[in-house]
Amino acid sequence: MGELEQWQLDSHSPLTFTHDLRGHEITRQNDTGFRQQLGYTPTGMLTQQRAGSNTEPDARNKDLQRQWLYDKPYNLTMIADSLRGTAVHTLTANDQISHATWTGNSSVPMREERFTYDQNLNITRRQTWVNDVMESEAYQQQQHGQVASRDAQSLAAHHLMHQPRQRETGRREICPGSERTQHHLEIRC
Repeated sequence: MGELEQWQLDSHSPLTFTHDLRGHEITRQNDTGFRQQLGYTPTGMLTQQRAGSNTEPDARNKDLQRQWLYDKPYNLTMIADSLRGTAVHTLTANDQISHATWTGNSSVPMREERFTYDQNLNITRRQTWVNDVMESEAYQQQQHGQVASRDAQSLAAHHLMHQPRQRETGRREICPGSERTQHHLEIRC
């Protein structure tokens, strides 16, 4: 059926590929001990990956183990990754991601992205959070199907350098010269 069966780069050990009856790659391996196995749904969507040592098949702490989960309309809802943690996607009624969370692990911090959409299903706001602290926020507006305005700011460094302070009058201010509008805070420090 024309599937790739073997591939070699320079003097490296060649990779050998096997495929299922539908033509999906199910293994790739070489003679030096590398092996990758892939699994699929009946409709051909990737569900499992294991990559690592062929000589130590139960070496779970050394190998990459990954699993993908889908909802009924085949939207990706979760990725479990042995090296990076687990990603969970929350979807709107229109199958758009509204909240994506990476749980992280000992070397990767927890990370979230949150999205809001307008009535035409265009992204209007995106927030990035790392370990429960907002790192960045971006807004955009569209007119006639094209982005008409965009505003983005990185907040992680700003929070460290520009903590809200009090004037002698006791009023709190975010930053001299800042403007608050209906949609966002424009910071001019």
